[in-house]
Amino acid sequence: MRLVLQPMVGAKSGKAEIYECLLRMEKPDGSIVSAGEFIPVAEQLGLSRLIDRRTLELSVAILRRYPKVTLSLNVSGLTCSDHEWLVTLQRLTGSRRDLTERMIIEITETAAIQDLDQSINFVDTLKEMGCRVAIDDFGAGYTSFKNLKLLNVDMVKIDGAFVKNIADDTSDQIFIK
Repeated sequence: MRLVLQPMVGAKSGKAEIYECLLRMEKPDGSIVSAGEFIPVAEQLGLSRLIDRRTLELSVAILRRYPKVTLSLNVSGLTCSDHEWLVTLQRLTGSRRDLTERMIIEITETAAIQDLDQSINFVDTLKEMGCRVAIDDFGAGYTSFKNLKLLNVDMVKIDGAFVKNIADDTSDQIFIK
């Protein structure tokens, strides 16, 4: 397993400010397998938590090596209820805020509302450790703005369906506003 980093460019600066960690599988011949090819199988086999832990390990290693980099990593819905993932985060970072403050943990909207109380606790714990938290794919599910407020996240990543035609679609413009 390896990470590839996708830059998230700031609208004002025009520069990469955050890098989203995308997990890839490397075959013995060196070819790369995209997440879309192995994540569904991993989920069926109950391996999502292991994948999230490996992503965390690789991400913290990058943060240690590059002190000016900020990383964003996705976690599965199962990880939102996985106390061991939080313990692993604390162990890998040594509770060093210079590492955790450069981490953004992304949870999908649908995962966040499956067990709202559990998600609130997960988000609050991450924030206490110094991490920022983002809701990913906002608008793809049925989260109300009330639930969004309860989660106390730092960032909302709006589902691509709402930004794809934003220049021409007034309903998308209203939603984004």
